[in-house]
Amino acid sequence: MEVTTTKGRVGWGLLGGAVACATKFLGQDLYWFRVFIETRETDKLTGMIASYVVLLIILCFVGSVVAAATLETQKFKLLAIAVAAPAMITTYFGGTGGQASKVRLGDFSPISFAHAQEISRADARKDFWEGFLITFGYGKDRSLYRVVVASYKQKGDAEAAAKKFAMKYPDFSFSVAEKRPDNDFYPVIVGEWQLYGDARKLKDFVTTKIGIEDAFLYPYSP
Repeated sequence: MEVTTTKGRVGWGLLGGAVACATKFLGQDLYWFRVFIETRETDKLTGMIASYVVLLIILCFVGSVVAAATLETQKFKLLAIAVAAPAMITTYFGGTGGQASKVRLGDFSPISFAHAQEISRADARKDFWEGFLITFGYGKDRSLYRVVVASYKQKGDAEAAAKKFAMKYPDFSFSVAEKRPDNDFYPVIVGEWQLYGDARKLKDFVTTKIGIEDAFLYPYSP
């Protein structure tokens, strides 16, 4: 059945824009979506979702305009045109590949993750915009993380825990990192800052092989 009305072509154009948006997400940003889930960067995740709402509106508008302007009447060709037009926009946005591991929560840490990763409102706004802009290709080269195995409010308690871990697991390097200005807790870490893929592998190994089930990834914040 042919499409003979402008309204019909606009409808296929909207569908094409949505397909182009979904293709970009699956091909470029699903990786980062899963990273933000695993590292519990909820504000970045919120920013990324907001950016995709904006991007969906833009791509659907572009797709509908191009489809409406064409004289094509075949549905398949209309859809192909509507997808191709906004897709030219998404090619300017960089992406990366990878696979985030499944998040596993345990009872090892003496405090909740909410306390361990509590951030100020200013940092929340900063993280929101970092998540928003990553959809458009900004910040994808900054992906350093470290593996946190526990957090303590008193530095002495954190140092005692690090020594206990080191004695029990001598093949690994445990230490106490400095607490962030907006965080009252000292993190006990294993290893140092690493790229996401390497940090994830260490976290998975620590979780599955030596039983520290509450280990999680902590993002680098310049």
